[in-house]
Amino acid sequence: MKHGTPFVQHFPESIITLPEMAKHLKRSPKTIWRMWAKDGSLPKPLMINGRTLGWRESTYSAWLAEKEEG
Repeated sequence: MKHGTPFVQHFPESIITLPEMAKHLKRSPKTIWRMWAKDGSLPKPLMINGRTLGWRESTYSAWLAEKEEG
């Protein structure tokens, strides 16, 4: 590290999995899938390790704030 350069530690962002999202929204995982895949009313999730769906916590927070405003 060079002198004068601030040390910034980056932590990976938390991921909300499909079962966790279902709990947050009090809906079934199938309904959550329908909300993003068919209705487009939920942001598209990330595919993690080729088989797990999840949303960045910041994406969920922004979506939730948008829903609360409008």
